[in-house]
Amino acid sequence: MQFCVPFLQQAGCNQRLTEVDIRDISPSGFQPRREVSDSELSALSKSIAGCGVLQPPLVRRTDAGYELICGERRVRAAALAGLTSVPCVVLRLDDRQAAMAALTENLQRRDLNCFELAEAYREILSRFGITQSSLAVMLGLSQPAIGNKLRLLALDPELRDKLVEHGLSERHARALLTADPDDRPELLEAAISEQLTAEAFEKLIAERKQEQKRRRSYKRRAAVFSDVRLFVNTIERAVEVMRLAGVTAEMEKSESDGYIEYVIRIPDKSTPKDAE
Repeated sequence: MQFCVPFLQQAGCNQRLTEVDIRDISPSGFQPRREVSDSELSALSKSIAGCGVLQPPLVRRTDAGYELICGERRVRAAALAGLTSVPCVVLRLDDRQAAMAALTENLQRRDLNCFELAEAYREILSRFGITQSSLAVMLGLSQPAIGNKLRLLALDPELRDKLVEHGLSERHARALLTADPDDRPELLEAAISEQLTAEAFEKLIAERKQEQKRRRSYKRRAAVFSDVRLFVNTIERAVEVMRLAGVTAEMEKSESDGYIEYVIRIPDKSTPKDAE
């Protein structure tokens, strides 16, 4: 039986269906998925018990048997359903092809969260030394789409876990990235406790940033005011020094409309008092 998988056909792989003992299948080192819930496995195992494995897992041969490329849930659910073997598509793939096949299969199934995808992209870029543009071409995506996913990894792992745990969207994650790093934990807690939509969360972050901008403005004004006070004190001290030196200096100070006005009068031909 032949299977038609475009990416694998391009890699020149032999796609044959083979019954493989589950005990001979080892986990994939390129599996982008990190979490599989017990409820998912239970539901899938019941389906497999009744209908069999409708979509064969993808594996490749190793010295120890077979390495899983795609279909970890199916293999685990089949074992849970009591099967001892599963029909598999056995492929001849190198490490790079295996990694790309695992990622592509999961992309098509849309069952990875945004952080798992980002980590998978980073792993492939790092391990095989390819560019974001090359990866984008391989996956049929744009380079900005790859870059935007990778930027999500700038969030602390604890924040990423909370976003996933509470079912918040990638849009929530992107909004959180725009916040001050020190404010992110507090903002995320607010999103969770108040069950904020992505739009409401973006608004909350925008308001927080605006408030911080106002505070910075107040601090700058306070700093300027402090400098002005220093300047004013300098003026008053200068007039006092002139008076002590015998110069007849007069100073008038007035404040209005946010201004401080000084008028200083010094005679054209001032002479020390002792000389008069």
